[in-house]
Amino acid sequence: MLKSLLTLSLFLGIETCSKAQNLLQNGDFETHGRLDCINCPMFGYKFSAVIPPWKTINGSYPFVCDCQYKKEAAAANDGICDFRKVSPHSGCNMMEFEYTPSCMDQNHKTRGCSAYLGTKLLQALEIGKVYEISLWLYILPSPPSDSAYTQYIGINLYPDAVRNPSGKLLESAAFHLDTVIFGHWYRVKWLVRPVCNLQFLVLGVFRGHDDPPVNLKGHHNRFYIDDVAIREATGIKDASLAITPYCRFSKKEKEEIPEEIDGTICFFNSNDSLLSPLAMAALDSFALRAAANPSTAFIIVGRTDSIGSQHKSLSFARIKSALDYLKETHGVHRFRFLPIGLGTDNPLAVNTTEAGRQQNRSVQIQQMDCPLHMMVYRNVLLHVFAGEKPEAFKLLNIWLNLVPDRKKILALFDPRLDALKSDPKWKAVVIKKVRESYRTQQQPALSFALDSLGLEDQKCRLLNRYVENMQVYLADTDSTDRRWNVSYFSDTSYLCPIRDEAHVQALINLIGNDWPKISEVGERPTKTAFLVVSHTGDTAIIVRYLPLLKQRCQAGEAEWIHFATLSDRMLVHRGLPQRYGTQYQPPSSASEKLRLFPLQNAAMVNEWRKELGLEPLLSIE
Repeated sequence: MLKSLLTLSLFLGIETCSKAQNLLQNGDFETHGRLDCINCPMFGYKFSAVIPPWKTINGSYPFVCDCQYKKEAAAANDGICDFRKVSPHSGCNMMEFEYTPSCMDQNHKTRGCSAYLGTKLLQALEIGKVYEISLWLYILPSPPSDSAYTQYIGINLYPDAVRNPSGKLLESAAFHLDTVIFGHWYRVKWLVRPVCNLQFLVLGVFRGHDDPPVNLKGHHNRFYIDDVAIREATGIKDASLAITPYCRFSKKEKEEIPEEIDGTICFFNSNDSLLSPLAMAALDSFALRAAANPSTAFIIVGRTDSIGSQHKSLSFARIKSALDYLKETHGVHRFRFLPIGLGTDNPLAVNTTEAGRQQNRSVQIQQMDCPLHMMVYRNVLLHVFAGEKPEAFKLLNIWLNLVPDRKKILALFDPRLDALKSDPKWKAVVIKKVRESYRTQQQPALSFALDSLGLEDQKCRLLNRYVENMQVYLADTDSTDRRWNVSYFSDTSYLCPIRDEAHVQALINLIGNDWPKISEVGERPTKTAFLVVSHTGDTAIIVRYLPLLKQRCQAGEAEWIHFATLSDRMLVHRGLPQRYGTQYQPPSSASEKLRLFPLQNAAMVNEWRKELGLEPLLSIE
């Protein structure tokens, strides 16, 4: 009875797809060749021959479980295809999968291994249509340390057959389980609207935006899959059912949030910056916490009481004493700190009593919630402002080892570093390391060139804001200091149209009659082609590249929003109504609301957007 209830609950809201063609061959695994050994892993070349058209994906190997196969006595209790615990959902065959949290990939970079099974569909899923992907799943109970892996069981779809030479966990987050049931067969399904040509299915455990549990305990966590099907869904009745527009998995960048740790405060004698034994003890305790959290940044604030003069310089002298001690005694580097000398400003206590003045004769250290690379970059700039080139290059080298690869190139476009760019070290160290950050791309030289062109394009637009945010910025102290500002041109209205046309020619020189692929150069360099073409007023250029962009979108190698935007822009340039609603008329005043250029069909615009996996327009005006 339980099995029937589980099945029924997952069918509500959608008409049966049983009449539609199953786009998978041998989804019930009933057709297979001779099994010489049911519990022996079969390498790829043999697996495909035994159970066509399925293939393994270079991870652990799934097992073909045939209820008619009789194990030898020695293998009766090995746990593989244990029909005493589970029988196939239908027929006599099922596939056994395994997730091992202690396993390492062949490059020893990641932990966690999964068996994978993949197959090419009978035909590619059509862009804009809705398909139901379903399978029957049976999960054996796992140890508590591993059981969370089950949330990462699922499927993924690809434009072409996927390869995985290192045997690492494949990445996907769109088609994981939202319900986990142990010890029963239950049906799992997903509704997908392809936004590129998807024609290869993979089953297994996938690394998503987070990872499944990994450990060194060596457990073999097993689950079974049977009766896999992909059919066009033609009768969706419940509008609340989730339909996933999908082409490829794009991993979200995880925000690194350092562990919260306590700072410290140390006190000084009046008009003095020497550390007392008590101050040293406070700094010793703090240094242990700082050393245990090497990626944490701090703000260090110096204060004075109201007695005497030169309060600012004294507060900075006290900061220097504390930082010198931390560096020389404990190796805690200065570049992790943002020094603020307040003097008598913002006192901790009133200066009318001795107890209050004692509180104000202090240096206070507090954790700062920012990535360490931003603090380091601020200190790079401070050295540049002070004319200290050797120190600036030393910290810039540290910054290049800390900052994410995608941000390294921004240093080449920071005019505040111009004083360093004539030094031989700039080319030998900085440019070299920036270019090396593109080595993971299939075409690193083209990727770097496109990324550079894209940033040149943005000099007339928003690049200054991105560069200004490379370092920690304190509005109350930095807003009046023009050294922190980034500016490229004084007259953008005259210069930028000229630059835009030059960028188009530069793009043509780079890509010719082609359009870059995300898989070859990366997402941001691919976006450069879109940005440069979109900023030209020459519709002949848009017409030239629009079919190439569409082909890339269909293959999952470009973004449909770029195609929709260029399509609409070309129509608007020609004085025609737009199709996808991406183009807005410039407002005549700051208070005027943005209004869309005329649409071809306001009633259909969101349907056309849905076909491309774009969000609907909430307001059509």
